[in-house]
Amino acid sequence: MNKKDEKLMNKFLKNITFITISSFLILSPFKNVKADNFNDETEDNYSYISIKRFDKPIDVLDVKTVEDNLKVSNSLTRMTNHQLNEVINYVADNDSGISTYASYNLNNALKIAWKAAAQIAINNGYPLASTLVISSVDDIDYYEQNGAFSQAIKRTNVYKRIQSGSGSDKFTPSDSKNLYYVIHAFDYHNSKTNRLSISGTFDFSLNTDYQNMFSTLVNNWGYLNQKKEVLKPIIVNIEMEK
Repeated sequence: MNKKDEKLMNKFLKNITFITISSFLILSPFKNVKADNFNDETEDNYSYISIKRFDKPIDVLDVKTVEDNLKVSNSLTRMTNHQLNEVINYVADNDSGISTYASYNLNNALKIAWKAAAQIAINNGYPLASTLVISSVDDIDYYEQNGAFSQAIKRTNVYKRIQSGSGSDKFTPSDSKNLYYVIHAFDYHNSKTNRLSISGTFDFSLNTDYQNMFSTLVNNWGYLNQKKEVLKPIIVNIEMEK
């Protein structure tokens, strides 16, 4: 074999090696993918990837993974109040069945039920309060900068009296029911850079007024009211330009 042929052969072998390695790297992550129709209860969540769409209320009973939870959460925003109440009813009616399967499945289903309740509140004109319920379900502190909360606060009389210094104050129902339900009492601080910061704690279990509002919107409030353990107290921080 002359040098020219040898160079061509080496180039060919390098290309074959590159293609083989690339194919392995691309395909290997999918070796454990299984359709949910073939998933048995012995498989772990790591090897389980659902292909289910989760767009019907009854699908809440099939939530098994974080990915499933996200799919259902997205579907809730497209459901009617009747469908959202159905989601809650399915969880309530199958509580014991979900529990015997696995405790984390019950926890996931309960979180979806609470998010369905929050979406009902959003649909009925309480977007701010419901935003914090969803953050509470996910156990994530809420931070906002010049957003929806800031706009709502600027429309209240409270905003006019907290324009300087630092201190504490509170919202009343006459200021804004949305803000009263979720923040109520808070601390504030005005910076030298013309910014106002408001901080407080959202704890649904202590907010009886907000619970009363939910009881008028959610058909199966009796069940959810007994399942408040999935809601966690969260810190709320709101910053705005004055």
